[in-house]
Amino acid sequence: MMKIIAMLLMGTFVAILSGCEYKVQAPLPSSTSRITIPLFVNDTFKEDLATVITEEVINQFMLKTGMEIVEEGKSDYILKGTIIQYTTEPLIEITSDISEYRVRIEVLVTLFSRRDNETIWKEKISKYATYSMLKTGSLQTEEEAIKKVGQMIGAELVNLTLKGWRK
Repeated sequence: MMKIIAMLLMGTFVAILSGCEYKVQAPLPSSTSRITIPLFVNDTFKEDLATVITEEVINQFMLKTGMEIVEEGKSDYILKGTIIQYTTEPLIEITSDISEYRVRIEVLVTLFSRRDNETIWKEKISKYATYSMLKTGSLQTEEEAIKKVGQMIGAELVNLTLKGWRK
């Protein structure tokens, strides 16, 4: 009797497993594993902004996608960006000294497929970070805030890019 129950359980288990299909897929097809990210164009007054933002975007792609960042002639895709706005604005004023600021950066970015010769998506992204002149444990300099905004822009571009490929 135990043999029959064991055989029935084993048969049920095999039937259940044979009806399920498990696939392990890479997050991106191999043909889309190469991307070019040229230096962003800077349409603002802030010097060196394009270098910092582009570096942070590239870092996010390297950390979160496993994609290979290559020269334009060797890539399947090109991610081009233009920094269209840079602002700093005071947030908190203590007496006559302003002590907390917000850095806001807006970019216009396009992902282009070289293989299909078409634009996959074009997005305007705006991100901000605050920094304080007081020793409060938050970001302490404008440069640190710019770097943080670059990381946030890069993370959003990674998400948009992966989402675009999974259509």
